[in-house]
Amino acid sequence: MDAPAPAPTPAAGLDGLLWAVHFPADGPPRRLRAEERPESGWIWLHYDLVHARTREQIEEDPALPFVARTVLTSRDETPRMLADGDMVAGVLPAVSADADELIGWHFAMLPNRLVTGRRTMVHALHNALAAAESGQPVRSPSELIAGALGNFAHDVRLRVATLGEELNALEDRLVDTRAGSDLSALGPAIGAIRRAAGRLRRPLAPVARLLENDVDGLPHWIEQCAAHDAALRQALAAVDDLNAVQERGRVLQDELAARQAEETNRRLYIVSIVTTLIMPPTLVTGFFGMNTGGMFMNEWPHGTQIGLGLCVVSLVLTWFLLRWKRLI
Repeated sequence: MDAPAPAPTPAAGLDGLLWAVHFPADGPPRRLRAEERPESGWIWLHYDLVHARTREQIEEDPALPFVARTVLTSRDETPRMLADGDMVAGVLPAVSADADELIGWHFAMLPNRLVTGRRTMVHALHNALAAAESGQPVRSPSELIAGALGNFAHDVRLRVATLGEELNALEDRLVDTRAGSDLSALGPAIGAIRRAAGRLRRPLAPVARLLENDVDGLPHWIEQCAAHDAALRQALAAVDDLNAVQERGRVLQDELAARQAEETNRRLYIVSIVTTLIMPPTLVTGFFGMNTGGMFMNEWPHGTQIGLGLCVVSLVLTWFLLRWKRLI
């Protein structure tokens, strides 16, 4: 099918457009001016979706099909990708600047046009722009998207490495026998790490499947490239790293549960021994505490001392009995 006619290029910095870049077929990329209409190569428009005029600008772009405009202006940040003829659009994940949460960015690409948008700064797209302007060749919009996905997988691996270091510290505390009093604080910490790993894995798994061409109906112009292969390796490695962190978290939680059960049993054992030792003296004091007539030693001048002695003797005999039976 014939390529759509070149569309007007908004001026960067106005109406929510952050940058407009032209990638010619032969030469380095360059920023576009509002009056330019490039006839060759492809262009990349990047919007700030928070800007009040962005939606209007995207909906007035005649080069974008209706599906692409809908995806770009949607507030749904769920990672997804769909194809419609020669157009591919969707929402892809990225790691936030502080690496504490995941954010989504929208895109729509045609053979000669890439439109992206975000509500929060996406370092992967800024890195892609900086790499392109520094001379790294980008032959097509799909290659730039693959590079951004590889950057996302790399950021995930860095975050996973941080989670692994946190697990190392928790593991050291767990195997330290002196840390018994702090065991109650380890469970929430391990749970938080497993929860963080799960949040990272949920969007990463579909990205890995996407890079493995597990999407039907992709246009013929989207071909694998070096950036695609590198992104696939990074995504698969990140999935493996996340699986390893989650497995370590499960193992540590099992070990923590065993240590807590052991500590509980030890305390119950101590309580049982003390209770057993106290039982005979309690029986003696209970017997002599009965307010019944004819209680012997009632009139004896040293009856209290004799009763105390009986308590001590019963306690000592109980102790030796437990030792003889090897119960303590």
